[in-house]
Amino acid sequence: MPDFGSWATAWWKPILFVIVAGHLTNVSVTLFLHRAQTHRGVKLHYLAELTMLILWKARRKDPSAGYAKTFLTQLEGMLGSALDRGV
Repeated sequence: MPDFGSWATAWWKPILFVIVAGHLTNVSVTLFLHRAQTHRGVKLHYLAELTMLILWKARRKDPSAGYAKTFLTQLEGMLGSALDRGV
């Protein structure tokens, strides 16, 4: 495993890291935007889009309820069984 503390031993190493990370970010965003323009938009996975639609409709009905109404019910069930098992 590399020792990341050695990156701070020379003044130029953090600067090099920021430049390389920035360049990779720019290349990634450029490719993403190019693909979005070429294919007339980036399509997300069908199930993800369907899930977001269901959550949006539930939020639109009652904005104070939040997005996932069943989360606390699911959490109660899981925490109960976890406590029974001593986890």
